[in-house]
Amino acid sequence: MTTVFRRRTTIAAVGATLITVLGGGAAVAEQAELTAIPKGFLLLEPKVKPSKPGDEERWEVDSKLSTPFPINPCAYRKARDVGRVAARTIGHFQPTYGEYEQLVVYRSTAAAKAAFAGLQADLRRCRTEKLAPGRVQTYWTSGLAVGDRGLRVRAHETGKYGVHGERGVAVRRGKALIFYTDGGEIGRTTWTQVKPFEKSARKMAAKVCAIRGVCA
Repeated sequence: MTTVFRRRTTIAAVGATLITVLGGGAAVAEQAELTAIPKGFLLLEPKVKPSKPGDEERWEVDSKLSTPFPINPCAYRKARDVGRVAARTIGHFQPTYGEYEQLVVYRSTAAAKAAFAGLQADLRRCRTEKLAPGRVQTYWTSGLAVGDRGLRVRAHETGKYGVHGERGVAVRRGKALIFYTDGGEIGRTTWTQVKPFEKSARKMAAKVCAIRGVCA
């Protein structure tokens, strides 16, 4: 997830609700319409405040299908999973800290399962990441009994400095993936620090079934 907090993805202006549909044809357009994420649906959306470049505290919202997962140990610049039909990502940033909420809806349960499996593979493959000379960050994962599949994730520098850290959860519910994360100069992380994200994930795992077809 290093790209999220230190090489932040450029995302659209606050309040954007456009949904990009991959592929062509009426069937694809119809599916995207049925699975559209309603405005104000994410838990952080009521807290979003207008902001502009240069503000020390700012909010960013986008509905791009190409936005990578906020848990991104391999530092992908764009999403590598396939089958997305709707997405929304909210970022809340301060000078040394950031938090994310993301909801991604897929065209099928199989596509959502594959995306979750891909995330797990990335966390194994890129478990140890060199942030800079003498600075190494390591990821740890643990199962989470939320939705159909859940994962707790935490990371922090294990080298000399020990400043940067990340923590969060990823959950699959039906055709959707749900993320709650934060990170920045938070030092060493613990599983206890992940519990607030578990609470948010449980709430969204129930709420997301209101989107037609997600939990069918």
